[in-house]
Amino acid sequence: ARQGFGAALIELLVRFEAVTPEWILEQMAESMQVHGSMKAPEERDILYGRIVGCASLIHSRRIVSLASPRRGAVASRVCA
Repeated sequence: ARQGFGAALIELLVRFEAVTPEWILEQMAESMQVHGSMKAPEERDILYGRIVGCASLIHSRRIVSLASPRRGAVASRVCA
């Protein structure tokens, strides 16, 4: 099921230019925060979600198509 979310995100990024890589990263930062009070499975799910989200950005090739300054900023956020 998780791979399906990644595939859906890739399709969204490929088909809709209005959905920017920066916006996806902002949404991920807001909704995928790890807190000290979380149980291990919850934390694992969030970390896996971050991996799937970043991999989707890479596989959509949207980062490569950005202008150089934006590309560098987005790439550094993906790799952080």
